[in-house]
Amino acid sequence: MLKKEDKINDAIIENMLSWHHSGFQVYIGDRIYPSDKIGLGNLTRYIVRAFFFQERI
Repeated sequence: MLKKEDKINDAIIENMLSWHHSGFQVYIGDRIYPSDKIGLGNLTRYIVRAFFFQERI
């Protein structure tokens, strides 16, 4: 898409494809709606756990 819009060229694409993967990933799962109390609780516990883990590092 960016190449089609002339935002990047082949050299930039090749450069980006040669980068070592850092291991960072984003999970795109099912949407959590405001009415989904269980899903919101699970998400909240995950976020808090990740924050406290980062503080220990």
